Amino acid sequence: MLKRNGLVILLFFGLIFLASCTRSSVEDPDMTGGAGFRLQVSGTANPSVLYVPEELPSVYSDITARVLKNDGSPAVNYTVIFQTDMYGYFDNYKLSDTRTTDGGGNARIKFFIPPGTRAIGDTRIDLKATVVDDGRNDIPILSEIYDNIPIRIIPYDAKEMVAVSGTVYVCSGALGLPGAVITFSNGGGLTVSRNSGSYDIFVPWGWSGEISAELQGFSFTPDIITISTPLYSDVVGQDFFGTASDYGLVASPVNFDIGTAGSSGIEVWMGSVDNICPISYRVSSGADWITIVSGEESGTTVDTFHFDVSANVSGSQRSAEISIISTTPGVISEVTVNVSQEG
Repeated sequence: MLKRNGLVILLFFGLIFLASCTRSSVEDPDMTGGAGFRLQVSGTANPSVLYVPEELPSVYSDITARVLKNDGSPAVNYTVIFQTDMYGYFDNYKLSDTRTTDGGGNARIKFFIPPGTRAIGDTRIDLKATVVDDGRNDIPILSEIYDNIPIRIIPYDAKEMVAVSGTVYVCSGALGLPGAVITFSNGGGLTVSRNSGSYDIFVPWGWSGEISAELQGFSFTPDIITISTPLYSDVVGQDFFGTASDYGLVASPVNFDIGTAGSSGIEVWMGSVDNICPISYRVSSGADWITIVSGEESGTTVDTFHFDVSANVSGSQRSAEISIISTTPGVISEVTVNVSQEG
């Protein structure tokens, strides 16, 4: 009996010991999740398409690898390994080279394809940007964080045209302006901006010249975009900013001759731009016998506001004004509506 009681006591203390060793409050790490990683690597190439004509000098792309910690802050002074094993080289014809991240977590390097290189068809290559240390050195398979950076290599004889694109903006860059005619000199042709304000066109291989925008009622900045270096790859961001020449409020009608009491309506809009740009205004009555019923504030579209006129018991004709004043910052504009009523 004593022996059996001794075994029970040992078993009891053994269970207590095991319970004290169990890590019930801390979960084991997820080897497939991102919680344990402390670095992220993302790479970009600019341009990401390289055309390889034999008769031209080397063509270049600026490669950037951004390294961030898991909290999104820059990883500074980290070594990034850049590699290519197909077309092209880094400095001094290296197939692999290293750079150190700066204060923003960026490591930059130039990638080039030398003259005389031939591309067979439209080819994709992947440069590799690698950071060796990710803080998980206890798990070797996770110690290397990298990103593949795609670049298209196109042979010169497969490219006869170059795409040029941009956007025509209005309202200080807030919206796109449709209908603008974009003209390219030196045989480049012309195109028209879409509803979104964007445009694109294919110009001849090696084109250079001037780009201009035109739309009645608008002036544009810049007046002209000059492309002085012959184009052998697509270009983007050739943007124009339009300003309406007579930007301001318009109302119709502006004269009312009213015989009896009742309600009338006036349309108000922003002139010459067909309501593209947002504009706000305030409508106020100049007499106590004219009451603004609706439309005291307006936005981006044509708005009809209504006003009520009370009966004229004065026995003589009376008149007053309704003022429509812009409340849009930077837009100084006012319209006066004249209202008269027979006695």
